[in-house]
Amino acid sequence: MSRRALAVGVIVALVVTGCAAPSKQYVNADSYGMFLSLPREWVQVPDQQLKTAQSGWSDDPGQVFTQTVLWQKVWGPKGVTPDTVFSADPSDKPTAYAFVRDLLNVEQQQLGTDIATSLQDLIIPASSLADAGIAVDTEQWRKNGFVGIHQRASYPTSAGSSTTEVVSMVSPKQNRLYVLVLRCSDDCFEVHRNDFTQIVDSLTFKESRA
Repeated sequence: MSRRALAVGVIVALVVTGCAAPSKQYVNADSYGMFLSLPREWVQVPDQQLKTAQSGWSDDPGQVFTQTVLWQKVWGPKGVTPDTVFSADPSDKPTAYAFVRDLLNVEQQQLGTDIATSLQDLIIPASSLADAGIAVDTEQWRKNGFVGIHQRASYPTSAGSSTTEVVSMVSPKQNRLYVLVLRCSDDCFEVHRNDFTQIVDSLTFKESRA
């Protein structure tokens, strides 16, 4: 191969590589300091669908959440809806739900010094599962002054077994909560395990002024 042909080949390769579609999409929680990456083909559920789904949350925890949430998004393959995320039943579609909310004064006081224990039942009913002999993989996280836990558990529901993976973090000032929830049926989770691992690994926090 001539030097000219080789040079042309290199240029073409660089152009093709540069034009290739990125494999990830990157999410920035507005000005609240939460960053993550997701599979490129996943789509975001419209915000209005989330608000409509949550409009029926009339119990006290539901009211507290809707009044204090600052930012929230849901993603998954095409066809994912809020019901896929909020239903207790497992789904055959992988989903990611992230939110940031302010903590009430009473919640800040309840955190105390053992933040990991305070957060362990936030999304996954870890205490109840432990009583039933179901293991919850849990590790404490510390990133950029944020403190929290990373959990994963597979547990039965009335419609089958589901795997949930959660990262729950509290801001350095302990006034704000950052949560990422990944859900799927057990079989679905195994298929998308690499996607979930990459999402969790990409998760970054930075204290914001918002």
